[in-house]
Amino acid sequence: VDVTLTDSRTDNQSGTRSEVTNHLCQLLGDSPLIVQTLTEKSLIGIFVLKSGHFVYVTPRMTEILGYKEQELLHRSNILLYMVDSERETVCEKWLASGLKVNMLSQLLHMQRKDSTVITVETMVTQLMVDDQLVVIGMVNDASDKQQALERRRLTDKVFDCAMEGIMV
Repeated sequence: VDVTLTDSRTDNQSGTRSEVTNHLCQLLGDSPLIVQTLTEKSLIGIFVLKSGHFVYVTPRMTEILGYKEQELLHRSNILLYMVDSERETVCEKWLASGLKVNMLSQLLHMQRKDSTVITVETMVTQLMVDDQLVVIGMVNDASDKQQALERRRLTDKVFDCAMEGIMV
């Protein structure tokens, strides 16, 4: 099965949702509706990188980062969205061939279009397609979870302090 993904930065018709959906259908043997529902209606952002550049993003991915699809595909290098301190890690672990595990899961920080830094859970895997490294990834906005966890820790500390005062 030919799973070549064309770099959308040089061809206006490539990297479209329908093209990727067709490739997934070929790979999975499912109907286009099932594959489209899995990717387009997903609660997590899904992306495909080729040579470090976005060639496919789902609507949820665009929502998480605050960009339109074409903005991500044209301003496409994934490193532009990573906070400075994590760019080297992404280069080493995502973009260098030879991922040591089948799937790499990390908690990272990305910058949205409005400059807000968000915490994201990421999961990526690598494939070699036509002698080129392709990274398939998923992103989940964990900012709300992180904030809730921090509020819970603060509440626990306040409660502990209050209980110590009562018990003294």
